[in-house]
Amino acid sequence: MSRPLLALPLVLLLTASLSACGTMKAYDGKPRPDRQLAFVIVAGRYDKTPFQYRDTTIREIDGKPVDSSLAVEEIAVLPGVHSVVFDYAEWVETLLLPPLPTYSQGSAGTLRFEAKAGHMYEIRADRRKGKVWSWIVDIVKGNTVAGERPPATDAEQRQPVPRRGRPPA
Repeated sequence: MSRPLLALPLVLLLTASLSACGTMKAYDGKPRPDRQLAFVIVAGRYDKTPFQYRDTTIREIDGKPVDSSLAVEEIAVLPGVHSVVFDYAEWVETLLLPPLPTYSQGSAGTLRFEAKAGHMYEIRADRRKGKVWSWIVDIVKGNTVAGERPPATDAEQRQPVPRRGRPPA
């Protein structure tokens, strides 16, 4: 068998894996322009301290499973009310070891929110005094649209909500 024929399965596998990256379409019908859609970021990571961070991952949206192994970064949805099921974990990093989980809560919660066209949303969570708080932030406006944020600490009261991601084109 010649070398080009041996490389064909590898090329097909690489092409299939790259096509799975990016945006998951979570609505029926034909693809629509970004300005007619809302986007939900699949995983969010937030620093608690320089070596500790929080992590949220969407498991399903509107009853449709989200396969995090496919490297989906965001989910495109139509404007309207949506339901999101997510996981939450906390990690600690050291200089010598890979990140170590310090707290994990599978299926941490379900949040419902109303998505608006042209906006991008992200699930955030935090654990304080044994309770996991979860909320959804509209990244475009920087405000909370669903869930409940924990009471702000003194340091948080002095800082605005950071905006992340790109607004849809």
